[in-house]
Amino acid sequence: SEEDFQNGVDSILEQSARAAAAQAELVWYLSLLAISTSLRFFQAFRANPRLHVVTRTLYRVWKDVAHFLVVFCVLSSVFIVTGYMIFGSRIEEFSTLGSACSSVFLIVMGYLYDAVAPDMRTYGGNIGTVWIWLLTITFALIMLNMLLAIILDEYMGVRSAAGKAPSLLQQARELVSSKRRR
Repeated sequence: SEEDFQNGVDSILEQSARAAAAQAELVWYLSLLAISTSLRFFQAFRANPRLHVVTRTLYRVWKDVAHFLVVFCVLSSVFIVTGYMIFGSRIEEFSTLGSACSSVFLIVMGYLYDAVAPDMRTYGGNIGTVWIWLLTITFALIMLNMLLAIILDEYMGVRSAAGKAPSLLQQARELVSSKRRR
């Protein structure tokens, strides 16, 4: 009957909705599994002194990077708000604070600059040009180099403490030759 058919269709749709929800949850859990599995590699890196230099550097530098990120966020906020105030009424990429945040990040990364630079110069005038230059100098030159200096300074200390450690290739050769001798 028509009622049985409708009940069957409703049941199929309900099961499909549950399956879709389960698939979304499965993707979430698989993502967490992939991340936790990847993090386990850092424990395995301790077996090789050269790989351990990298993980040790990341461990030792995180406090300085956290302080750097505070300064980075404050400077980013200044450029986001001023970009919104200067260009927000005329350029769509700066029309809201959220889009201004995305735009500043994409400009710093070099992805959006070419697309919006002419409009920024046209609608921003001299202030817009100065804003672009200050953004580029502050982030691309100063902040990026400061971050690299923080990381490389710590890396050099960890690297010198590690001494002359064998490379992965040398360890593999030693492992193969020891297996052959047995």
